[in-house]
Order: sequence, then C-alpha cells, then structure tokens
Amino acid sequence: MSEELEVFFENHCYECHDDLGQEAGLDLMSIDMDLSKAASYQQWLRIYDRVADGEMPPKEQDRPGADEKVEFLGIVYAAIRKQNEAQILQDGRALARMLTDQEYENTVNNLLGIERPLAEELIPNVTSTLFANNTHEQQISQHELRRLTEVSGKALDVAFDTALKTFFAFDKKYTGKDLSSKTTAQRGAFAFGDHALAYSTNFPLMGKLPATYIPRDGWYKITMRLRALNPQPNRPLWVSLQSGVFNSRLPAGTRLATFAVEGEAKEFTTEAFLRKATVLRIIPDDSTIPQLRQWEYKPENVFKKKSTALVIEGIHTLGIEREKQAEAQEKLFGPVPVVPARGKQPHEIYFGDKKPEEVLAFLVERFAKRAFRRPASASDVQPYIDYALATYRRDRHFLSALKIGYQTVLCSPRFLYFYERSGELDSFAIANRLSYMIWGDAPDEELLSLASEGKLHDPEVRVQQLRRLLADKERSRHFFTVFVDEWLSLTDIHATTPDSFLYPEFDETLGEFMVEETRTFVEFLFRKNLSVRNVVNSHFSFLNERMSHHYGLPRLEDEKAKRFSYYPFPEDSVRGGLLTQASIAKVTANGTTTSPILRGVWLLERVLGEHVYPPSSPVAAVEPDIRGSQDIHEQLAKHRDSKACASCHRRIDPPGFALESFDPIGLFRTHYRVTGDRRGPKQGPAVNPSYQMHSGETFADIREFKNLASAKPEKLARNVSKKLISYATGAALNFSDREVLAQIIAAADDENERYLMGDLLEAVVAHRVFARK
Repeated sequence: MSEELEVFFENHCYECHDDLGQEAGLDLMSIDMDLSKAASYQQWLRIYDRVADGEMPPKEQDRPGADEKVEFLGIVYAAIRKQNEAQILQDGRALARMLTDQEYENTVNNLLGIERPLAEELIPNVTSTLFANNTHEQQISQHELRRLTEVSGKALDVAFDTALKTFFAFDKKYTGKDLSSKTTAQRGAFAFGDHALAYSTNFPLMGKLPATYIPRDGWYKITMRLRALNPQPNRPLWVSLQSGVFNSRLPAGTRLATFAVEGEAKEFTTEAFLRKATVLRIIPDDSTIPQLRQWEYKPENVFKKKSTALVIEGIHTLGIEREKQAEAQEKLFGPVPVVPARGKQPHEIYFGDKKPEEVLAFLVERFAKRAFRRPASASDVQPYIDYALATYRRDRHFLSALKIGYQTVLCSPRFLYFYERSGELDSFAIANRLSYMIWGDAPDEELLSLASEGKLHDPEVRVQQLRRLLADKERSRHFFTVFVDEWLSLTDIHATTPDSFLYPEFDETLGEFMVEETRTFVEFLFRKNLSVRNVVNSHFSFLNERMSHHYGLPRLEDEKAKRFSYYPFPEDSVRGGLLTQASIAKVTANGTTTSPILRGVWLLERVLGEHVYPPSSPVAAVEPDIRGSQDIHEQLAKHRDSKACASCHRRIDPPGFALESFDPIGLFRTHYRVTGDRRGPKQGPAVNPSYQMHSGETFADIREFKNLASAKPEKLARNVSKKLISYATGAALNFSDREVLAQIIAAADDENERYLMGDLLEAVVAHRVFARK
C-alpha cells in the first residue's frame, strides 16, 4: 500500500475499519491490493464510490480536506481503471453474446418467411441483471440446445408446409345459441334468447366456449358481435378474449385482445395465433362492475341482480394465411423454380438440368450466408453443406436433406451468437448491434449495404440509420417494449397477484393496461425528444377509460377513452412521471404490502442511477407491519441504529418512503388498507411519506420528492444513458465507462439542462462505445 493511502486510512478510516473493529466486515489494515482478484476489485470500487459520494468517512468523523480527498481518489481511480482496462483488453466489454428468445423468434421467422410465436416454446431467459441480453449471464445448456433443435425443426416444418402445400381452410360461424352452455356446470355463457350472455364473476374459468374448438395450430381472424347489457353510466364494459384449455386439470389460457363494449351491438375483430385443441373464452374482465359470486352464479340470479353483462350475438372464426406462400418459397428456395401443385400433389422443386446435389449445396450455402448476418467464406459454410449432402446420399430425399441442412445452420454458433471481436467492431457487427437494438431482428438490405461499404463507422451515418429504424413504428415497437419492460421490471408485472380481499379493484385487464401506460409514456418521451425530467415529473401520461377511472380522474372523450391517449393531469394531481404510475407501484410491491426498503432500492437502481451495494454482513430483514402495531418509520429508525446499516439506509429509505403514497395497485393513499371483517378491508394506520434525503433536503410528500429528483436532470440523464449503453452492447458499464457517460451527457446537454431523451439515444449510438466490444 502506498504511503498516501496509508496516511489517509490512518487519519480517517482505521478507527472503524482496523483489524480489531472491522466495522461492516471491512479491515483496511489487511486489505488485498491485488485488484486482479474479483473480490478485491469490488472492495476497492466500493471504497472509491463511498469516499467520492461523501458517505465515508461519516459526517461525525474527522473529514478529509478537499485536496486530501482529491489525492486519495486520484490514486484509487488510477489503480481501478488500470485493472479494468486490462480486463477489457483481454475479454472485451462484453463476452460472447447470444440471441435472446425474442430475437431468436424474430430472426427465424424472418429467415423462413413465417410468423410463429417461437419464443414461448424456448426456455425463458433468466437473468439477475436488467437485460436478458447481458452477456455475462447468458449461457446455453445441453437441455436448452435440445429445445432449440426441436423449435427450429418445428419452424422449418411450418415453413416448408407453407411453401409447398395447399393452405388449410377453416371457416366457422357460431350463433349465440351455438355458444351457450346448457348448465352452469359447463361454465360457459348462458342462453339469452338467440344470444349468449356472460357475466362478471369470481367463478373460475367461466365464459369458455366449447363450440369454438380449434382443429390445428394456425393464424385465425376472429370477428365477434358484442354488446353490453345494463352498461354502467358513461362507461364501456371492458371485455377479455382468451384462448386456452380452461379445465380443472390444465387451466391454461392466453389473453388475445381486450375490447371496450358499449350498449349498442358492434363487431370487434382481432387476429391471433391459436393452438390446436384450444377453445375461446370471452368474459367481462372489469372488477369495477358488480360481480356474481360463485354461489350466486345461476340464471335466475343473473337477471335479478341486473348487473352489467356481455351479450354475445355471434362469433366468426376464419383461418387466415399470415405466412405467405410466395414469401416462404422465396426465403427457402430463392431462384430455384417451384412447380405449382397438380391436383392433390404438393408443390415440387424443379431441378432443370442441374443435379439435386448441386441445388442442395447452393441452397444451403445461400441460407447460411443469410443466417450468419455477415459475409461468410466457403470454408465457413462447407460443414453445413457436407452434412446436408451426406443426409441426401443416405436417404435420397431432397427436402428432408435440405431441412437438415437448414436446421444445422439454425443451431450453429454462427447463427445463435453475434460475431464480435474485442476492440473496434467491424461494420457488420455494428449493423447487427443497431438492428437488434431497435428491431430485435437481423439487419435489412440497407444496413448490410452500408456495412459492406464500411460506412457504419461514421457516427453520423449510424444516427441517420437509427432515425430510419425508429421511423418504422411497427418494427421499432420491439425497442419500446423490451427495453422499457426490462429497464423498469415490467417483466415482473404478473409475478405477484394482489390480494383480492384487500385490493378487489385489480384484475388482469388492469394489469395489462398498467404496462401499456408506461410503455406508451416512455415511447412518447423518446419520439418527441422531451426532457429527461419527465421521467420523474411530468404533467401528463397516456390513459384509457379504465386507467383514468382507476386513478379517479375525469374520463376522456368517448373515442379517446377506448385507446391510450395523451392525458394532461389536473394542476393539483399527484400523478405525473414514472413514480406515480400503477405499473411501478405493482412491480415494487408483493401484492399485499409495500416496503420502503425494496422500493427505495428499485428507485435508486432503476431511475435515479445510484448503485446500492449489498450489505457487507448479514442483517435482519425489516418487514412493514401494516397491522398498526408499529410505525415503519420507527422500525427503520431502530434498524439504522446499527452502523453497518446506517450508511446504506440514509440513501435507500427516502425514495422508498416517497413511494409509500401508492398502494400495491397504484392507488394514491393516505392510510394503509388492513384486513377488516368479511365485508371488506378497513382503514389502517396513516401513511407518512415525508423524509430527509441523505444530502440534507427534506420532502413532505411525493410531489416535493419529484421536484427534488427532477431538479437534478444530469443525474437522470446519466441513468438513462447507462441503461441504453447496457442494452445496446449487452454488458453492464465498467469503471472506465464513467468517462464515456460524461461524454454522452455533454453531447446531449443544452443550455437549459433539459437533457432530451431522443438526443441521449442518438448520443449513445454515435459514441465509440457503441462500435466497440
């Protein structure tokens, strides 16, 4: 240890962190100076951050002077950066990067000219970090590779059937009588004259329609004629269309669409991929209307209650050809002619004067070069050609051999992984990085053409292409879904189900709409290039009728109420920014209670950009006691009596308490809800959202906290940039990337310190970090 470090520790640190005290498990007298060891590196990084942030030494201890602190931080900074740069030089910023499940689905569908939900058949990506594409956690097991092989085989079967066989026709119309169940035991819709009637109920699996049996996997167009019976004044009836098995042994179902139904009968249409042996289920899915309880669900009670119900006048299910035959033929066979079907015979490949082996080799080579998303040499593709040829020579079946050749390509490392070497990326790697960031799919012809000309090393060209990709709103929906969901933990929205007794307002429709509000809001910030301040403090959001009703706000005009539309909040509203959105309240709660600690950690890590280190030593968990026996402020005050806990909780607790004004389903509250009698919950202890920030500022409620947070736009901009870099490159930021962040922030800054969201995205893509591994 250098003399300067020794003096600093002697003057300011050894009193608590020597070989005898070892407060928080840290003994600075015997600290390991070898930063090549991961544990030592992390320990020194934590020391640097604590001193740089002014958390250490504690305020009650002898504090270093400004020059002394700068000297200490300079020495530690140089050591950490040297080690970090050596590690990057050896391994690159990111390790070998794989396609995520969704990227795999998009890429395979694009390659084969089909449109199938493949991701749901793969083993889900699991990561403890923000993004599923984080290379330090991606792995592939033998079991996962076997599943990839199975899924690729199924996808190829679909593609070849689409290209060579006659389309399967399915066209069924059902009247209301066809859809009605004869008894309540069938759990279907009741007969209602010539129509069927479905009510809102807590009776499990009600509303299934056995008549709508699906004979085979495929895309279907579903048209329903619906109306609401006894609709609520000035409110539509929110209806959920689902597909699944819906029996007690396998109650699996998938939400297909949600509709706002009113008193006048109208047709509602959606297209969906339906699985064989499933049926449709259509139900009022709005817990804000009166429900019939399970024991009440009999025809006579249905009409006595005069509750809002759904009238199903008829359904038309039509098989549609979403996978186009001409497109599948071009993707699979290219210039090789396909002979049209004759009678009951399928389409066939025409070899002309060429031998089948020549055509087979040509097609496998062509497919491999497309699948690898970059130029490939003859030696790169020869193993796949050889395998296909060996299969053909053994079985003498051309199409089977071609499928095998294609399948080996789809299971190869060159397809499943991104080809990125350490250091500066080549143009094709940049094209892939940009396309998968925004579209989640392989680069199109324009990007590949620019890559072949070497133009993507130019930051201006990259920004131009970014704007082009974003302009395709349908394909760029990938970015505004995956990035937003993973950044803000919306992937966990269904991880918990709110207690139906404490929070009867919640239902699955509301859960879906919560997520849609947040996605639409963040997309608007990027597309309109608004200030990053809006992340925590905006005067607007995007709501439909169900969300505005949930928040207790005036409804929008009729047509706007049925879709998510721009909603300006009243001047005195607590709403505005991510922190007040119901999706955030739900993913930071457990369905029954809220914890200021858990919410505080989430808010610091995800929005405010402050890393929270895990405790140095085991500490007892603090669970909020909403029964009223003890105030959570008091509990945490005792928790902070431990010196090992105090330094972290000074940062964690304030934002956590600010969010206590919102319950687990995002309703604003002044009191906790607690278990009452069987009639429902009752009002519990008062919520106290006030606190003092570790920097000294105080706030009384969520409004004042948002004002404090939005007053530091550079901090918010730094966090958004960190998340964008991590998502784009597949790796969390390194220590040496801190200078990169400073450069990006400077590039996106303006004289008003607004730090515009769109500018931040462009600054990330333009920076050299985007073009390096």
